[in-house]
Amino acid sequence: MSAQDSNLSSPVRYRKPRADIYTLLLAIALVALIIACIFAYMEIQDYGAQPLSMASPGAAAVETPVVAVDQPHFGPAGHARLTVALVHG
Repeated sequence: MSAQDSNLSSPVRYRKPRADIYTLLLAIALVALIIACIFAYMEIQDYGAQPLSMASPGAAAVETPVVAVDQPHFGPAGHARLTVALVHG
């Protein structure tokens, strides 16, 4: 019997994998996701689960500002300067 045959008959022992930096980063990411889910749940509890829909009959009308832009004014160096004003209508 050769030495190779005797190695095949004996049980092979494996070393248990050790935790490294990547395992630690994975655990930190898991904790961060769990905390984010908890904060999202708390936020939904504060403001409600349904977003404001403009199609619903009880929704308040939201005014959108109208932007008025004048003709560009050219300064001394030839650079254009725009005057922008918000007009609520």
